[in-house]
Amino acid sequence: MTWKTLVTKNFIFLSLLLAVILIAGCVTSQPEENILALPNEAIKLSEVVPGMGEHWAIPSDLPFGPIYLVHEGKIIGIEYMIHEDELESNPITLPSGEVIGRPFIMSTLGQKINHVELNYLPQGHAGDEEPHYDLHMYFISKEGREQIK
Repeated sequence: MTWKTLVTKNFIFLSLLLAVILIAGCVTSQPEENILALPNEAIKLSEVVPGMGEHWAIPSDLPFGPIYLVHEGKIIGIEYMIHEDELESNPITLPSGEVIGRPFIMSTLGQKINHVELNYLPQGHAGDEEPHYDLHMYFISKEGREQIK
């Protein structure tokens, strides 16, 4: 891995981390109870994953997302998957000509976020074997997630 590649990947990771911190720090005037309905065209991708619930998505939204995390019929969070190659394509170019990265728009779908988790999966996982980042935005507490088995 070249120095430039390492710096680029670190910049990308730090940019994603900053986005996570900004999302997690958002204060909204929304009600405590999140009311989000699963879209009619969403299909079930997995059974319950401990700490996450079932995974549902609209097929045309895959692989990026949103992927709906559902437990006992309620959406408890959303997930976005960002592939490494997407981080290197469609760069943002400053007026000076400097390339600084790529924009990603990850909607919270109007929900109040309790906490955010960012994971890098260099080998991918079942259903998406490409190296990528998983960004999970949870509407419930970490303690609530621990109850999902």
